[in-house]
Amino acid sequence: MGNVSTRDENVKRSLILLDDKLVHNLEKKNNNTNTEINAKELGEENALKEICSVAKPA
Repeated sequence: MGNVSTRDENVKRSLILLDDKLVHNLEKKNNNTNTEINAKELGEENALKEICSVAKPA
């Protein structure tokens, strides 16, 4: 019985570690995606500002 209990505890620890790793990877992926979206939006905003400044009569 001692081996079954120890094995179950090891499996539980492994699952917890796996879950933590998956959560960490998802958070990292979301952060990278948000950064890419923000960079794209900023680039578009800067492009629009540049177009507007060129289009304005001096």
